[in-house]
Amino acid sequence: MIVYYAALVVLACVGAKISVKGFEREDALSMRTTNALRGVFIMLVMLSHFKSYCSPYKAAVDVIGGRISTELGQLIVVMFLFYSGYGVCESIQKKGSGYVRSFPKNRVLKTLVHYDLALIPFFVVGLLMGTRFPVRKIIAAVFAWDNLGNSNWYIFAMLVLYLFTWLAFTVLGRHQYLAAALVTALTVGYMLVVSKFQGYWWYDTVLCYALGMWFSLFKKQIVSFVTKNNVIWIVVVLILAAGLRYSHWISRDIGWRVAEALCFALLVVFGSMKFTVHNRVLEWLGKHTFEIFILQRLPMKVLSKAGLAPHHVLFFAAALAITLALSFLFGWLMKKLDSVLFAPKKAK
Repeated sequence: MIVYYAALVVLACVGAKISVKGFEREDALSMRTTNALRGVFIMLVMLSHFKSYCSPYKAAVDVIGGRISTELGQLIVVMFLFYSGYGVCESIQKKGSGYVRSFPKNRVLKTLVHYDLALIPFFVVGLLMGTRFPVRKIIAAVFAWDNLGNSNWYIFAMLVLYLFTWLAFTVLGRHQYLAAALVTALTVGYMLVVSKFQGYWWYDTVLCYALGMWFSLFKKQIVSFVTKNNVIWIVVVLILAAGLRYSHWISRDIGWRVAEALCFALLVVFGSMKFTVHNRVLEWLGKHTFEIFILQRLPMKVLSKAGLAPHHVLFFAAALAITLALSFLFGWLMKKLDSVLFAPKKAK
């Protein structure tokens, strides 16, 4: 399995830019770079799910790869949350209240509609494989509280975070720092509530969304300080790296998991100011993270049922090819649907 990680590293290096003396302050948070990094992390998500279908491993290289996947854990989704919070806050500052008012339709409803349509093939495949879904489970799955064999916790979290954002910036729109504080407080409340019903992975990384918002609000001050010179940048990176490893080793309690996620998010952001990933393949993957995230378990489920799981290379190659094809088709269909349901109304 380590071969797949090595291949991903090589792919990330193709077209990458290393700034030895200076910093890529703006490019590190540009759409091009963040999409490429999303592409890296969505592939890590896929490798994590691949591991769950193809373990246990016997070869030493596979064991090492499995260990890497275990060590990364929930960190593979951290940047999706951070970039979402950052991007939303940047858009609010640029577009204002009109953008905030569009959240219930263009963020919450749109995400839910796309997610529910992606549930259909899981439901059909499940029935063909002999799975019977109770009505209660189907209803819960429609709102991403449960699943039909797909990944769901991240979608549920994003729906809630979008609602928190809409509420906070509607009530406190003119006071963006207070609105971000309210989003943070509501997110902590979400963590406390969800912890009573779901596993830790449902909530241990969600504060990275609020971190992205705070980074947006204080971007000028943060970036100017960290990139003042190489010495300051190195010290900050070393502190974050130490915090990342210490929080991972000291305990697996929720507080340390949250600290680990926050350190990792900032480490990636500051690291990308020196090592900027520019790769068209990864950018395409990053633009289709939603589709890949939602659909990747479907071919894995079918291929595993067909008996391909023991054949790791064939299984992964087939799962990847089918996932990308499905993602392209699903993305195309959603664009057609969005042009009907979510297109801006033309002024009369």
